[in-house]
Amino acid sequence: MQEEFASAMDGTHNFTGEYAYGTRTKTSPNPCIVLNEAGFVGLPLSPRDAKYIASVADQVPIGLEEGTQHISSLQSSKLSFANPLWQDFIKTMAYSSCNRLSMNISSASVRCELDSLILHEPGSR
Repeated sequence: MQEEFASAMDGTHNFTGEYAYGTRTKTSPNPCIVLNEAGFVGLPLSPRDAKYIASVADQVPIGLEEGTQHISSLQSSKLSFANPLWQDFIKTMAYSSCNRLSMNISSASVRCELDSLILHEPGSR
């Protein structure tokens, strides 16, 4: 992959695929988010659950600019997904994305890992 990247950068690679891909789906399952200390979080997110998440999450120090103080980050170790269909959905979306980007998923070492859940409260930017 490094050789392909170097080739693409020096202009000798004849890439004809897509370089960016995004999609919307109407078939995504509810992930059934479970907070380790509080149980299930309903979706769409209720004001009560949003306040709880903000209370146990870390404030994100994005900057001193007004409006950035309403962003919280909950580490992935503090939550899980109870719906087994969610992980299958994520794998399917990763495979689909790799296909559209002309990547060989079996040799590209692609993985999807949750780092954190980011909560942008009203008024944040």
